[in-house]
Amino acid sequence: MRTIKIYFKRAPFYNALTRQWVGPAVLFTENLLCYFLLIAYDTVQSIRGSFASKMSTTVLLVDHSPVMLAGLRKMLAYHSDINVVGSVSTLLEALLANDALLPDVTVLDLSLADRSDGSLTQARILAQRSKRTVTLTLFSDSETERIADLLGVTARIDKMHMFETLPNSIRNGDAPKHFQES
Repeated sequence: MRTIKIYFKRAPFYNALTRQWVGPAVLFTENLLCYFLLIAYDTVQSIRGSFASKMSTTVLLVDHSPVMLAGLRKMLAYHSDINVVGSVSTLLEALLANDALLPDVTVLDLSLADRSDGSLTQARILAQRSKRTVTLTLFSDSETERIADLLGVTARIDKMHMFETLPNSIRNGDAPKHFQES
């Protein structure tokens, strides 16, 4: 909320915008009008901001590489309708963040799910709790596709083509469930 100070002057002063001499009553009216216009502007901005946040798609990024997380975050920042609400590097952190943030889409690096320490189970729980899950991978072999099928993902994206396909896959839940062929 903005604070407006209204100054009262008994002597008339020169208004440079209107190029007129203004008396105390006119000055009070102009200040009051400015005050109400600023309140109206703040109200419109807050309403616009609440609608914009409801129209944007919220995304949770899950990848073991901090460089990849930073790159994904920077890439998605160019899209005004996609809002990255969190980025984590482990599946356990992803489960906690997913429950706390309730993102619309979880973007998951599939290499986190193919480790032998129970991570496939954690990834499956994450995919079940998420509204939509988009996976990223460098590989398109049968084992990777089997893991993605087990998770029940919305879309599988090859990391080599993610700049073209990831934003659309996040926006539309109907992205194809196959890897892009190079």
